[in-house]
Amino acid sequence: MIYRSFVFVCCLYLCHPSVVFSGDDELKTKVARLVELLKDPAKRIGAETELIKLGPDILPLLPDADGRLTPEQRKSLASIRRDLNQALVVRDLKPRRVTIEKKGISLNEVLAAIQKQTQLRVDNRSETNPKLSLALKDVPFWQAVDSLAKEADVNVSLYESDGVIALRPGPWRALPVSYDRLFRVVVKRLTSVRDLESGAHLCSIELELAWEPRFYPLFIENNFEELVVRDDQGVRLDAPKGAKRRDAITGQLTTQVWVHLPAPHRKVERLKLLKGTVAVVGSSRMLEFVFDKLEPGKPSTQTQNGIRVTLRKLTAADATWLADFRLEYPTEGPDFESFESWLIHSKAFVQNKGGERFPAGGREIDNQTGQKADIKYIFVEEDGLKLTSPADWKIVYLTPGRIARVPVKFEFTDLPLP
Repeated sequence: MIYRSFVFVCCLYLCHPSVVFSGDDELKTKVARLVELLKDPAKRIGAETELIKLGPDILPLLPDADGRLTPEQRKSLASIRRDLNQALVVRDLKPRRVTIEKKGISLNEVLAAIQKQTQLRVDNRSETNPKLSLALKDVPFWQAVDSLAKEADVNVSLYESDGVIALRPGPWRALPVSYDRLFRVVVKRLTSVRDLESGAHLCSIELELAWEPRFYPLFIENNFEELVVRDDQGVRLDAPKGAKRRDAITGQLTTQVWVHLPAPHRKVERLKLLKGTVAVVGSSRMLEFVFDKLEPGKPSTQTQNGIRVTLRKLTAADATWLADFRLEYPTEGPDFESFESWLIHSKAFVQNKGGERFPAGGREIDNQTGQKADIKYIFVEEDGLKLTSPADWKIVYLTPGRIARVPVKFEFTDLPLP
C-alpha cells in the first residue's frame, strides 16, 4: 500500500513537470489561494491535488502549522508536505546515465568517460586495460558498469577498503540482477537449511542491495512489501512475517537483505519468480553549510532544502575549540525513535584560508529526537592543525538533505535452487 501511494504521488508530480509561473509573486498567490481552499470540504481534495502538482519547490511557501490555520488545513498541509518531501527525493533518485558508442576504446578511457558523465568514480583494479567495443546509449549507471564488466571480462567489486566501486580480475561471472533507479539488487546466495531441533526446513536467499555513491542511506526495513515467490510448479511460497523494524545500514555501498521461505518440495528445481519491494530510508544529496563569520558566543543559523543548522555557540580556547550545533529537519520526513541514530553522515570541519579542511576530533550528542539533534564537536590541535584566531577560519558542516523512505523494487526469474 505504501509503495502504491508513493508511486501515485510521484506520477502526479512527474506528469505535470512543466508548471511555469512568470514570477515568485504569482506562485505565492496561487499557493495561498489553494491553502485557503483547504478549509472547504467540497474543494479540499481538488486543492490538495493542485498543490501537489505544483511540485516540491513550493515547500518553502506553505504556511507553518500555527494557530491561524484550521484543523482541516493543518491536517491537509501535513499530508501535502509528506508527499512533496517524497517527490523532492524522487526527483533526485533518477539514475545518472551513460552514453559511450565507440569501438577500440580502452577500459581506462571508458571509466574516465563514465566519471565525466556521471561524477561517479569506478576504479580499474583488474591489472588489465583491454580494448573494447561499446554501444551504450543513455544507459543508467549500474547497467553501464555491469555491461562494461562483462565486455572486459572483469568483476565488479563493492567491498573495497576505501569505499570505491572497483573492477577486479575476471573471469566475469553472471549473477541474477535487478535495477530500480539508482539501486542495484543482486542475488548472491541461495541456501537450503534444515533445523534438526525445530524440524523446520527453510530456503534462504541473500540479496545484495547497492546504490549509487551519491545516495546516503540510514536504515533498511526488514519486512518486504508485496513479496511474491513462486516455484517452477506454480506453487506460491509465503515468507513468514516477522516484527517490523528498521536496521541501520553500515555498508558504504551495499547492504544485505535476506528472504527466508519454507523450503520447496524436493522435485522443485527453480524459483520461477521472486518479486518484491524493500524500503530504504535515506537522502539523495549532501548539504554543505559554511559558517565563515565566527564570533565566539554568538549564534548563527543557515537553512537549505528545509534543513536548519544552527551554530549555537563556539568556544575557542587556545588549543581546543568546541562547536555546539543544532540540527532541525522537516517534520514531514520519517520519524525516528530516540535509539535510531540518523546522524551517521553528519560531519563538521574547520577550514583555513587556504581551503584546507580538518575534521572534528570527536563529537557528543546531547539530545536527539525524531527530527532534531544537539551535537557538540571538538577540534584539537593535532595532525597539522594549528588553531589561531577564529577570524582566520571557517566551520563547514556537512549533513544529508531531506530524508525520505524510498521503496526499491526487485524482480528475478528462474533462480536455480541448491
